[in-house]
Amino acid sequence: SAMKYHSLNLQLNEELNDYKGMASSLNNIGMILKDRGNYEEAEKYYEKYLLNYRKSNDKKGEAVALNNLANVYADEGNYAKAIQYYTKSLTIRETLKDEHGIASSWVNIGLIYTDMHEFDNAMECFNKSLRLNKKISNKQGIAVSLNGIGNIYYEKGEIEKAMECYQNSLREYESIGNVQGISNSLNSIGNMYFELNKPDTSLACYLNALKHGELS
Repeated sequence: SAMKYHSLNLQLNEELNDYKGMASSLNNIGMILKDRGNYEEAEKYYEKYLLNYRKSNDKKGEAVALNNLANVYADEGNYAKAIQYYTKSLTIRETLKDEHGIASSWVNIGLIYTDMHEFDNAMECFNKSLRLNKKISNKQGIAVSLNGIGNIYYEKGEIEKAMECYQNSLREYESIGNVQGISNSLNSIGNMYFELNKPDTSLACYLNALKHGELS
């Protein structure tokens, strides 16, 4: 199994004192455990993964490890801890001037605030991410940020504004051929047409989303 393979790999890398290899194995094991919903065990492996990068003084790796730990806390519904770790990751990325990483961190924090129904804070995070992604011409990041903003407008009942965001997000995904993103955006647009009492247009969007979903 994948778990057995990564465990053996970890053992081998430990014997070789291979920090990079160990980090990769620890991350993979953590990921499998998280996907299985075994959060406590996943945290242990991600903590070791974090320690590994700290030992080798790899700041970029440390930021990724903190981000992955935050993902586990987010999945657990431990939002306070998730924000704490996303913010630690963000701080390192700001020190490194890693603009892709910074934009990604703002999205992650925005998603947590959305789940907490703190919509003004979420909007601020998504807008920071959007501005930065536009600056570095990261189309994938622009699409994700727009989607986050669209979700906030939807939660606030501002359907027309939400629709505009989802349509702009769709255009970005189409420009880079991200099939899964296209499918998700079409689903969101379909939901908006349904809210606007346009069931035929809504159905057409859902069918189109399904077609793209099957391609992904």
